[in-house]
Amino acid sequence: MNNSINTNGTCPHCKCTFDAKEAFLSFPGKKIGKRISLIFALCPECHDAFNQGNENRKISIRKTSYTNVDKNQHSDWTVTSSLALNYHFGDFFNAWWQGIDIPRPIFNAINDGLVEEVLPSFTAISTCLH
Repeated sequence: MNNSINTNGTCPHCKCTFDAKEAFLSFPGKKIGKRISLIFALCPECHDAFNQGNENRKISIRKTSYTNVDKNQHSDWTVTSSLALNYHFGDFFNAWWQGIDIPRPIFNAINDGLVEEVLPSFTAISTCLH
């Protein structure tokens, strides 16, 4: 019996399936509120193309990645949020794999900068987002 966990994700640029443990944080994406952004991680080949590309190539890779994620919403894209990344101390794989399981009102409060009003004990998380 094979107990291995499937850690495959989908590159938001080229749409290849690859082991998300090999993903590279490549660029921040669009904001999903006042304080939280999407964070895109590319497969090794696309990450190299992004890093070695000129500004036009980087813009093209970003645009393609944004379009792919917007048009084809599924859970395998190697994209996470800045909140999850902070929660997992910069560890992309765990931010992507585990996310952050908090109630929507608390997520919204963090995103709106109102967390202290909703839940004072979350001040430390809110501070990490500055």
